[in-house]
Amino acid sequence: MPFRLGPYLAETTVGMGVLGAIISGTNAVAKNAERVRLGTITPADAAIDVGKEALKNGVVTAATFVAVASLGGELAVSVGLTLVIGSTLKYAWDRGYEAVDETLKIENSATRADTLGADLPLSTKIS
Repeated sequence: MPFRLGPYLAETTVGMGVLGAIISGTNAVAKNAERVRLGTITPADAAIDVGKEALKNGVVTAATFVAVASLGGELAVSVGLTLVIGSTLKYAWDRGYEAVDETLKIENSATRADTLGADLPLSTKIS
């Protein structure tokens, strides 16, 4: 008897998260393979992007599964809830990631400026 991965993973919250990670990871691999081929991204950056997408979407899928399962409802209601909750969680994750990324860029820029300024003679430093 063959092993059926989909139904097996769909039995638990963690399994749903893994399924979401697998699906989004394969989509990210396809997207990044073309970007690497065109030279717009390095293979290392592509691998990082695949990991980030798989992690993000795995967590969002698991959280959506928990929310929809706890709310219950008919098929149409459950599908609608899945779309709304999943989209909202992914949007919040993306905006949160962008905010953290921007903060880190600003802090890194300030640190580099301080480091560069420390090497200058006192007469050339800007206050």
